Amino acid sequence: AAAATITPGVPEKGSDGCYGISTTAELYGFGMLVNNVGYNTYFTDCAKLMADIVVNENVLTDEGELNEEASGDFLNWTPMQKFAGKFDGQGHTISGLYVNSMSNYSAFIGYIQTSAFSKDTVVIQDLGIVDSYFYGSYNIAAFVGMINSSSPVRIENCFADSRVIAYDGSAGGFVGFADKLLLKNSYNAGAITGTDRAGGIVGYMDSYSAEMVNVFNVGKVNTTSETIYAKPIVGYNWSPNIHENVFYLGTGLDDGGKDSMGVAMSQEQFEKGAVA
Repeated sequence: AAAATITPGVPEKGSDGCYGISTTAELYGFGMLVNNVGYNTYFTDCAKLMADIVVNENVLTDEGELNEEASGDFLNWTPMQKFAGKFDGQGHTISGLYVNSMSNYSAFIGYIQTSAFSKDTVVIQDLGIVDSYFYGSYNIAAFVGMINSSSPVRIENCFADSRVIAYDGSAGGFVGFADKLLLKNSYNAGAITGTDRAGGIVGYMDSYSAEMVNVFNVGKVNTTSETIYAKPIVGYNWSPNIHENVFYLGTGLDDGGKDSMGVAMSQEQFEKGAVA
């Protein structure tokens, strides 16, 4: 079967100056705008989802794995590489993103890098990424493959329920590799597999400037090698960071280990609303 194709449509800016994205074609058009900015420049405009976006249907099976029988027909997503603006999901979801690559930074946004002169914080808010599949070499995640920023990247009121696999490095539910990150009111429910560093939220945290507040993970985490860096929240945490009200499902994780970035909770506690 041949992979699906799409003709991107450039979204229009609203009165607030933000691109409004209402269709799959406009989402792909926005991705082209981001990836086609000039050399040594970054895309700093804002965008808003105006509706739920379905790129592909039934990307994952009921078990949360890739629907391999249908994968040859899926429309491929090209991760955005120069995004440094604000993406507001407005409570909507993007479902069916499909990235199956031998490259790095497979994610909705592949790479966020801002210069030392950046004044505005990069923001991703009020967005869910579901029924999606992200496979690549290293620094793989549902939201951002790698954050290498001079100012904090803020992810707030978001959730991920997708399959993430890094065959040669770090993998995380939200971010594969992060330095300056502020993550609040968000959770991951998808399974994560990495080679050496895998975390339900972040695969590799490399910063003193990271903060997690009201975050939890219920997705399974495992690695394909014998390593101690497979954790329910952060696979490898290079330095002390602020964390408050961070929880994870204490059973069913393949690594079975504790995570200093969070508190283990049972399935019953999650179901009864102890984590909210």
